Amino acid sequence: MNRLFPMWALVAVTMSACGGAAAQAKSEPCCDDKPAAAAAPVAGLPAEAVCPVSGEKFAPDANTKTAQYKGKTVYFCCPGCDTKFAADPTKYEKNIQ
Repeated sequence: MNRLFPMWALVAVTMSACGGAAAQAKSEPCCDDKPAAAAAPVAGLPAEAVCPVSGEKFAPDANTKTAQYKGKTVYFCCPGCDTKFAADPTKYEKNIQ
């Protein structure tokens, strides 16, 4: 009987449940105060943006918080993310596309 199988199974289940170590390391947990449903697309906004704080892809709408950073418009997936970004924008600079 191979005793390594149960250890391998435990590691696989743990990585699946946690979303993988790499997924956790690249972004922060996001806010719980997101809008329940996405609003209709607004002219002039991109169809998809990536929040520099959470790393989430989302469709910006008229209520989406934004900031200007080094000549780029940054979109935030929830109000808590804009606050975190404002406190230390250089921390999230590498996540701005």
